Amino acid sequence: MMRARNPIALTDTEYKILLAIPRSRSYAEISRTSGVSISYVSRKMEELYGRGFRVRGVFDLEALGLSRVTILSEFDPEIYSPPSPVRIPYILRMARVWRGKNSLLFIYAAVPQGMEETFGDILGLEGMLRRVEMTAQWRIDTGRLMELRDGIPFSNYERLPEILDYVEPYEPSANESRVPDTIDTWLIATLMKNPFSKLAGILSQIGIKQQIASYHLSRHVQQFLLYNVVRIKYRVHPPYRLIIARPARGEEKRLAKALAEAPAIYEAHVLEDGSVVALHRTTKEEEYWLYGSLIDLGVVEDYEEVGLVLEDPKAFTTPYGDVVTEKSWTLDPLYMAMRAIKKKKRRLNYSFGVYELD
Repeated sequence: MMRARNPIALTDTEYKILLAIPRSRSYAEISRTSGVSISYVSRKMEELYGRGFRVRGVFDLEALGLSRVTILSEFDPEIYSPPSPVRIPYILRMARVWRGKNSLLFIYAAVPQGMEETFGDILGLEGMLRRVEMTAQWRIDTGRLMELRDGIPFSNYERLPEILDYVEPYEPSANESRVPDTIDTWLIATLMKNPFSKLAGILSQIGIKQQIASYHLSRHVQQFLLYNVVRIKYRVHPPYRLIIARPARGEEKRLAKALAEAPAIYEAHVLEDGSVVALHRTTKEEEYWLYGSLIDLGVVEDYEEVGLVLEDPKAFTTPYGDVVTEKSWTLDPLYMAMRAIKKKKRRLNYSFGVYELD
């Protein structure tokens, strides 16, 4: 009896297509880079999506007027699972972290610049808010801690000490800054969800003319789209773990960048206090080599496993709609969402939206 093929196992052609995704803005670009036809790319992308692969657009959030922060607090079920259809704007990632029988709430958010503390106050969480100085995410085209074993991406942490010496500790950025307008915010959220979205079909539903959207896309939005990432949504997977590493001073960005060379790292954040916080999902073998490398690395002074994340982290886009004034983003939608949560409202007339990522 033949064993069923693992849905995330890649053929050589599928791997070439995925390698082209981070630097591409269209299926035509993927086709040119991978050497296969556009029609084949289109069919294959649909198939890969059904097998659990997801593509997300990564924007320069600071250049768009947002500031990245993390919060680690006692678990709050109303924040983690607000009543439908409430969405809490500016939260990009949430994870419930189990520490024994108690649980914590980890939040990664992009909030209006200068309003970081107010954002934390409105949420009302009893936890430490830290500004994020850099975020590193795994890229399939440059991840040097990845190898394919029978077509399946695997994290080879044995090479972590080796690549730490020559990894470039930087984060790409846009060449200008701009606070987006209402159409821009919708385009940004849509491309964060899927950078290869067919906008024409969506435009017909929301009443924006194609010519206007194309102008905003080319003049206001595309220069802030830095690259795309490929994520794998496993059908059956080992739990995530939240870890905090404390490297030697000046080595924070290098360590975060090196960790994110592995596909098991969801993302690694360098915080203002010099620590590196990372979500990772590893098999027992990968976990052994990761922790062994962290122990042996001279630049890591200490690290701790905060706890287990038994559910996939919840992920969202930046908000869109009535979320910006003439000069800045506004926290008014956050106030609206929190009032709705407190009053347990289930029918809302929102002037903003947030896409939840599957």
